[in-house]
Amino acid sequence: MHPVPQLEFFDSQEIVDFLPLLKGLDELGDRFRLSMLHWCGHGQRATPLDYWRVHLVRQDGTTIGVCGLYRPPNESLDVFWLGWLGILRPYRRQRIASFILKRMHEEAQALGAKEIRVFTESRNAAVQTFYAKNGYTPMGVAAVFAPGQGCDPNDLVLRIFFL
Repeated sequence: MHPVPQLEFFDSQEIVDFLPLLKGLDELGDRFRLSMLHWCGHGQRATPLDYWRVHLVRQDGTTIGVCGLYRPPNESLDVFWLGWLGILRPYRRQRIASFILKRMHEEAQALGAKEIRVFTESRNAAVQTFYAKNGYTPMGVAAVFAPGQGCDPNDLVLRIFFL
C-alpha cells in the first residue's frame, strides 16, 4: 500500500489555476467545466448555492486534483454535497482521493454537517465501490432524492452520516 503523499489544499478563483484540471478531467464532463467557470466568476449559476467552496489539490507544486463542498438552496443546514472530486490520471490509485474525501468530511463536520451526499453515475461501478469503501451508502436515484439539481435523473445519490 502506498503512503499518502504530502498534499497542499488551496482555494482559488483564478481560471488559470483550473486549466490543467479542465483539460485533464474530461470524464467529469461539461457540467464540471461550467461549474468551475462559474466558480471563477465567468457567468452565473442559474440557482445560486447557499454554500460553495472549491479546493485545488497540489503535490510538489503541481495541481493534481479538485474537490469541494456545496449546499443547494432550501437544503437542510446540516446536509452538504460533495462536489467534483477529481484526480488527474497519473495520480490515481495512490489513496489520494480517499485522503481528500476524509479532508472534506472534516471540513463539513466543522461546518455542522451531519450528512454528506454525492451524485454518481448509475453505470460507474468503480466510483460506487470507491464511495462504499469510504462509508457511503446508496439513497436512490437523483430523480427522487435530488430532483431538478442539474444532474442526470438516473444518477445515484449516495450519502454518509456523521454522529
